Amino acid sequence: MKIHQKSVAIISSLVFALILTACSSPEEKAQKYYNKGIALLETDPAKAKLEFQNALQLKRNLTPAIYGLALAAEKQADWQAAFVLLNKVIDQDPNHVDATVKIGQLLLAADQIDKALEHSNKALKLDPKNASAIILFASVQLKLKNNQAAIDNANLVLKSDPKNTDAYMVLASERLASKDVPQALAMLEKGLAINEKNLSMQLVKIKTLESINEIDKAEASYRKLLSLYPEMPAIRKSLAQFYLAHNKFAEAEKELSEIVKSNPTELQAKTDLVKFLLATKGPKIGREALEAMVKNSPDDYPLAFNLVSLYQSQKETAAADKLITEIMQKAGDNPEGLRAKVMVATQMLRADKKAEGIKLLDEVVAIDNRNEQALLLKAGIAIDEKNFDGAIIDLRTVLRDQPNSSQAMFMMAKAHDLNGAYQIADESYAKAFETSKYSSVYGLPFAQSLLKRNQNERAEKVLEEVSKHNTVDANILKSLAQAKIARGDWVSAQAIADRAKELKNSNLSDQISGAVLAGKQDYDGSISAFKRAYESSPNDIQPVMAAVRTYLAQGKTKEAQAFINSVLATNPKNFEAKLLQGQVYSLSGEKLNAYAAFEEAILINPKNPAGYQQLAVANIKASDFDLAEASIGKGLIAVPNNFGLKITLAEIYELKKDYKKAIIAYESVLKDRPDSEIAQNNYVSLISDYQDDEASLKKAYDVAQKLKSSDVPQFLDTLGWISYKMNKHDEAIAALKEAIEKLPKTSVFHYHLGKAYLAKNDKLQAKDNFEKALQYNKNQQASYLADINALVKTL
Repeated sequence: MKIHQKSVAIISSLVFALILTACSSPEEKAQKYYNKGIALLETDPAKAKLEFQNALQLKRNLTPAIYGLALAAEKQADWQAAFVLLNKVIDQDPNHVDATVKIGQLLLAADQIDKALEHSNKALKLDPKNASAIILFASVQLKLKNNQAAIDNANLVLKSDPKNTDAYMVLASERLASKDVPQALAMLEKGLAINEKNLSMQLVKIKTLESINEIDKAEASYRKLLSLYPEMPAIRKSLAQFYLAHNKFAEAEKELSEIVKSNPTELQAKTDLVKFLLATKGPKIGREALEAMVKNSPDDYPLAFNLVSLYQSQKETAAADKLITEIMQKAGDNPEGLRAKVMVATQMLRADKKAEGIKLLDEVVAIDNRNEQALLLKAGIAIDEKNFDGAIIDLRTVLRDQPNSSQAMFMMAKAHDLNGAYQIADESYAKAFETSKYSSVYGLPFAQSLLKRNQNERAEKVLEEVSKHNTVDANILKSLAQAKIARGDWVSAQAIADRAKELKNSNLSDQISGAVLAGKQDYDGSISAFKRAYESSPNDIQPVMAAVRTYLAQGKTKEAQAFINSVLATNPKNFEAKLLQGQVYSLSGEKLNAYAAFEEAILINPKNPAGYQQLAVANIKASDFDLAEASIGKGLIAVPNNFGLKITLAEIYELKKDYKKAIIAYESVLKDRPDSEIAQNNYVSLISDYQDDEASLKKAYDVAQKLKSSDVPQFLDTLGWISYKMNKHDEAIAALKEAIEKLPKTSVFHYHLGKAYLAKNDKLQAKDNFEKALQYNKNQQASYLADINALVKTL
């Protein structure tokens, strides 16, 4: 029996012949739209798509029209849309052979061979003589390396239909797989003699000619293809890539320019040309070309944003900022204007113009309350300000629209983590990590959060997952090694050190090995490894510090000093090594040598605050508080408003018992860094201990509210104590109990809690905590002991 090949036209005529016998006006209109779509399918698939959509508006479940949409999507190379539409056809008509075959073809192209075979078998069961189904089966057999089966089935189709080009394609593909190029070309020529417009066959012919270095013939085939499809930019782009691959740059540029000329509104065409010019003629020519395009299309904002990105990549910051501002002003409240406004806000935030940046973001959200980038920036600011609830609200809005946004999930995790909601944080960290396809950008912070909470095994699993899905990366290996070393898993840590040998220009392998050997108390081996690490990277201070720590762990101070001296002999201007020298002198009690080393470090780098700070620390250790204050003073002249220096100055005032100056100093720190927990804690602690006026206590209490989410028990104690001072006894008890849960045997915590219970007249709890305060104060020197002893007698 003769094999037949069903066409869309035959199917449509049969279907509508039946419909027309008893159709209403909407059905008649739907049929007309459908027929128009079929007529336009080959020449104008975009218009055909509109006709099919018109038909479906009149008759929603018209299967042939849905199939027509799938064919239009196929013509436009929108494979995903085609796949969805074809499956919809099958849902409505499970026995639709052509849709079954086309789904199989898409699955085969996606290398899902088993599923493609299922669809070919199903199609053949429905219609054993369907040529397309047989060709699909033959193509699957070819993928399965059953070449003879592929040949037999292709020849079976040709026996019935000698003009079936798909059969010739199978035979050509089989010959190519067998490396018989002449016969493959012969089969392709037979197919093209039947239909020279067969795009797939023409492209396979070109690639085949390229493979045997017949470049001129391949070029001629491209030219032929262009004459057949003059309106298809993809062919011209492919030709340009062909020229580029064969170093014919002028020809490639000509083709890319022609695409731009033929498609003046097409962004991708312009982008391709600019990329080509950047790669072949350099950054200046590429930038000038894009500038000219933007000038000629002033309202093409996507193109302008491309120019912004190019400016930024070429470090032309002023030009980028100027163009972003121009877009913002010109586009106004349009999406492009809002995008530019968010970019300007980002610039302001980076330049510490926080208020101005927030104002712009608020303007964006007022117009578009679901603007993803604005909401993410606002959430980031809220997290920095410890406004976790506000951040979470904005992030939930983003996730409603973008449920797989790794960035939003990660920020949500961070907000919950900092707020102490660790279980929720872990869930969000895990989702961000998974949706990012296990990116280290999200995996490393997740692991660090787990390590911070001593969940070392979970952290290791996350880091191992990160390691599996990323190339060998120093940060990943370093973190994983730290986790292994923390658990004393020396074997696994050494295995990571061995992996780190793959890293080019890295001393990480020796650094990890040194830490492993130190953990195993092989100090000589450890120091040797650290020295190797230093020798391979003389500018890396980490192995020097590690070697010095190992010497000091053995009490070998002189050897540590000798090693540092050898480092400085090689590089006398090594700032970090000079600081380290001063620290070792200070630990050894060599006060004057320490001072001299830190002074030399300051001379090497007078703008680095670490030199002044370390000199002040050495002064403090020697009880030279005035010298320490002078050292910090010099530092603040060189590096004004440095946070670390200002904090150290406040601490020096505390040591000098000049509490009034200390309080003023902490107020200055908080003005610059209102989110600093250490400054908040110390300021509140000083007020609660040394000032009794209501205004000061109230101000300190307000500052202390920011410590509620802290994990540091001492900070929670400070919160509890100022709450007690403000007669907010229930708040005081809650904070102090949380502090005690974290550090149960801390005398002062129990003293403060006892005072809070006593204020509520709970004498039993008060006495219990006072007794614990006495029990845990082993030195019996605290200033509050006399108060406790007096109170216990009254209880």
